[in-house]
Amino acid sequence: MSLRRGFFVPVDDIPDLAPKEKSVTTTETLKESTPKVRSDLIYVSLPSRGGLSFTFVEVKYRRNLRAARSPELCQLIDDQTQLHREAWMDWYFDGKVAEPLLAIRRSRLVRALRFYLEKARRHYLDAAQYERFRTQLDRLVTDGINYKFSEPPVLNRGYIFCPEFTNADPVTISDCGAPTKIVLFGATTMPDLAVGVERSPGPPEPNETVEIEDVGVELAESFVSDESTPKLSTTNVTKVEAEKSGPALIRLGVDKSSGEPVEWSVSSSANPHLMIVGFPGMGKTEAVMNICQQLMTQSIVPIVFSYHPDIDERLSEKLSGVQLLDHQQLGFNPMHLDEVTRTSHVDSAGMLRDVFAAMFPDLGDVQLSTLRKAILDSYIRHGWGGESESPTVPEFRDFYNILKRDPKPERNLLVRLDELHDYQIFTNSGNVRSLLESNAPLVLQIHATQNELVQRSVAMLALYNVYKEMFRRGVQPRITHAVIFDEAHRASKMRLLPKLAAECRKFGISLILASQSANDFDTALFSNVASFLLLRMTDQDANTLSKNITTSDQAKRTSDRMKQLEKYHALFFREGLRHPTHVLLDPPD
Repeated sequence: MSLRRGFFVPVDDIPDLAPKEKSVTTTETLKESTPKVRSDLIYVSLPSRGGLSFTFVEVKYRRNLRAARSPELCQLIDDQTQLHREAWMDWYFDGKVAEPLLAIRRSRLVRALRFYLEKARRHYLDAAQYERFRTQLDRLVTDGINYKFSEPPVLNRGYIFCPEFTNADPVTISDCGAPTKIVLFGATTMPDLAVGVERSPGPPEPNETVEIEDVGVELAESFVSDESTPKLSTTNVTKVEAEKSGPALIRLGVDKSSGEPVEWSVSSSANPHLMIVGFPGMGKTEAVMNICQQLMTQSIVPIVFSYHPDIDERLSEKLSGVQLLDHQQLGFNPMHLDEVTRTSHVDSAGMLRDVFAAMFPDLGDVQLSTLRKAILDSYIRHGWGGESESPTVPEFRDFYNILKRDPKPERNLLVRLDELHDYQIFTNSGNVRSLLESNAPLVLQIHATQNELVQRSVAMLALYNVYKEMFRRGVQPRITHAVIFDEAHRASKMRLLPKLAAECRKFGISLILASQSANDFDTALFSNVASFLLLRMTDQDANTLSKNITTSDQAKRTSDRMKQLEKYHALFFREGLRHPTHVLLDPPD
């Protein structure tokens, strides 16, 4: 499954597009207490001849070898992938279903596939293959039920990771000829190095250019067997820039048992994200202050989303040159596009529709569809999607004006937008065009207004600005900015947070979430954050976090420890360590 010739779709990211699930009643399913039979990933490929091809992929973890090799687990994986394949094809291409309904389903599917195709293009996908994919997706829309798919050599794939498996090579444990090929592998077969081990290609000459390759590139290279495929491009930086790309070590405090310093490593070569959770008054804000000070000393600029004036005042006292920004000082235009393609404006309209869906969770599909159409119309009126080679970017307010002029407006939608208009959210008159261009600490004062709708909207649009701007400036050799959410539980419904956490590392951005509660966060966020600083918290939060970040045999004990921590004490979890460190937190300087 080459990343140069195809791309992955994470099924859990598109639950609204997944077909209705069939039921499966295996013993293993009951043990896992989950009725879902859908697979984890869909690999979309395109052979040299024929149409699109879907490979359904399921990934499992089993701690001991006996459980990993069990026939019940193999049967469960086979059921999940095969039933998902059947349900998927029936949902979108069943000739017994009315064609207008299928056309609607397929159009939504194509929009999602285009989204992940664009992401693949920004990473490893071959340019010629990208154009072939675009052509096939257009044909999928126009041909409809007559579109001819290609069948992959292996219909479905299953992967089981077991740390007790120590063979040098993976082994296939599924039956020969089975529709699902199931592979068992362990830590010794992983292509990346151990956590904390730096790559050392040898000292370069004074004028030599050092090539820094993202770990993801090496992973892609290790699974590509065709030697004729052109080499992946890398980011070239000078020797001085390479030296700056080393990890920034942020001291959190001292180990309560040994008295040794406890440090959090922030590097683009590993997961640079941190989640801080705890009751108010337990030391959470002090930890954030301490981290911000150390980030600035190591040339990493904090961008703080502040929900309380206390942190604004304290940061201004501790750091020089802090810029305090409210929503009227933000001048970026969410409609801005850096690239002119046939569908770039369509992608932008879809993403902005999703941003507004997070702002207004009570809006239905009809209102959101109307909103998307108005955004799309504003692009088209400025030359996008037509013959113009240099279309102009519409003002943010343009789509709002289109909705206002509609003789039969969606009143529920306009009532919400009118409130944002009253606060001048649609006016791009501020001085700050990009939050990633500043070399001084930024504090975005979400609390500047007490209106929760405006707070949510400002935070969403600012996060969307960071998300778009990181792609515009491209891959970075080191971490340059840290996006910090104080009171992050108030931003927990933002769908962009898990996406940002999954993608921003290679673009030089670290994500720090300080929250009173972790139960509201999307579970995908826990898998994209590698370090956790956990203070005393509620029983419910302790149980949630211990289940998501520790092994099952440690969950109960870890949960009990978190509920008994004293003020300014925390448990620190990080990559490469099986057990947490009990930290006595440092106060800010």
